[in-house]
Amino acid sequence: MLGTLCLIAGVGAPQASASQPEVHSAFFIDSNGAVASFGQAADHSWNTATEITATNVAPPGGGITAVRSASGTAVAYFVGNNGSIYRVCSLLSGQATPITNPGTAVAGGPIAAVLADGQIRLMTAASDVSTPRMVLAPGDGNDPCKVEATTSSASMALPATPPVTLPAPNLPAKATITAVGLSNGDFGVFYVDSNHAVHASWTHPNGSGATDLVLTGDGTPAPGGGITVTPNANADPTPGSLSLFYTGKDGRVFLARPAPFGPLIAEPNPQPWTTRTPSGAPLAAAVSPTGSAVSYVAIDGKVTALPVDATGAWDTVTGAVAATNAGASPPGSGIGLVPNGDWEEGICGPVTNRPGHLPIHPPGGPGTIVPVSTVIMVVTTTIYTAV
Repeated sequence: MLGTLCLIAGVGAPQASASQPEVHSAFFIDSNGAVASFGQAADHSWNTATEITATNVAPPGGGITAVRSASGTAVAYFVGNNGSIYRVCSLLSGQATPITNPGTAVAGGPIAAVLADGQIRLMTAASDVSTPRMVLAPGDGNDPCKVEATTSSASMALPATPPVTLPAPNLPAKATITAVGLSNGDFGVFYVDSNHAVHASWTHPNGSGATDLVLTGDGTPAPGGGITVTPNANADPTPGSLSLFYTGKDGRVFLARPAPFGPLIAEPNPQPWTTRTPSGAPLAAAVSPTGSAVSYVAIDGKVTALPVDATGAWDTVTGAVAATNAGASPPGSGIGLVPNGDWEEGICGPVTNRPGHLPIHPPGGPGTIVPVSTVIMVVTTTIYTAV
């Protein structure tokens, strides 16, 4: 999913050993235009952020998405400066492998990925912005990094199946898109169009049945506002199994329930708390054993999380959580979330323009974003992804 990534952990968190497998991995495109990554080991320590590709492969802060393959390996995707979609495997440092031809998509543009029906499915904005469309890339298998690790770069070939373009009425070239994969292989992508209406674009595993639905009226969400979606624990295709979050015109986050290939099953429900998101702020969401949460960097620079209970309603008992004090991160800057125990781990950047991390565990008090590098810099608009 898109969103600036800021990893936040407790003060003085130990650094993860390079030999320890990561249970959470974060990716972003740094100020040098390189894909950089850091992660958390099973002992809860964090490693230092490092560049894992060459510099100038993509626009600094550009779109990036990540998913865990069938074996649990983290794999990230982005659109490079030449318009190709690239794959980056966390365990194959220094290698960005194109999986489409140049000119397929918008450089640094929005991109989303999910593992559905044994295939990693990818969606991004088509390069021809005069006719708004999405590009459904060929399935990238269920464990592409395992294949890549045993194949020489010289013999790597583009998939034989070309990308498929799908209708995406009024899709802005730099829109935020978010995706969900269901247990039956269906694949849904959500975005806010240029008329500020929320859309859902659904396809079946083989790319058939492409359906674009308008879920809200024009002007309902904020112009350029954030949007993110989470499935329930089983990712089943029944109505009510999805939680869709988007920012309204007044800065409130709305919780909606889209049905796969169908409309919303109820009116969107605005958050009951007073905290507000800046215009255009990314949203990030994650599912925990007790429910889910959506997070953002608020107008006052607090990393903020809004909880949803196990029934799928706003958790008014826990209430909104201010995970930091005011001014911790630039208002509306990027953020990511991953499940971490009973709640979530936030991923974002402090005001020093460094990547960092911190736990969001109510009812604990505000924490401090801990940078994970003294060298790597990020731009304020950096998009982060974490798995």
